[in-house]
Amino acid sequence: MSYELIVPGSILLSCFFVGWSVRKVLSSYIQLKKRSEIIRNYDTYKKILDQCTKEAYERVYKDEVLAYSSSGYSLDIQTFNETCKKFISLTLKYLGKEVQEDLNLLHGKDTLLYHLTEQFLHYYEEDKIRDMALLKAITPQDQETGVGLSNS
Repeated sequence: MSYELIVPGSILLSCFFVGWSVRKVLSSYIQLKKRSEIIRNYDTYKKILDQCTKEAYERVYKDEVLAYSSSGYSLDIQTFNETCKKFISLTLKYLGKEVQEDLNLLHGKDTLLYHLTEQFLHYYEEDKIRDMALLKAITPQDQETGVGLSNS
């Protein structure tokens, strides 16, 4: 009688293991297929990401950076970090959940955040308003002597 109970239990355990293995293989296959689809459409994802980062930077720039730039100053490190975090958060919001998940699948979350941080730094370094304000603030005599040029 105990032999009859062991056989159905081992069959059940075997079925569970086979089902779990099949699920894992199918999940890996679906993820690989999704990743290859993202790679095929990478140009589209890149355009979406570029547009979202530009829109996020424009908004953050108007809200946070413009006051500093128009007076020729750079952001202090704390304000810079906070503004960068706002930029990343806003970019991710603009991307939407599905595109964000696809980019996380392709790059990994940490790498995506690193790229967004680098993009913010790139936009910030190209700040033309701050450069113009600085040039207007520096007299020709300052340019000759190098006075005031170390603040940039």
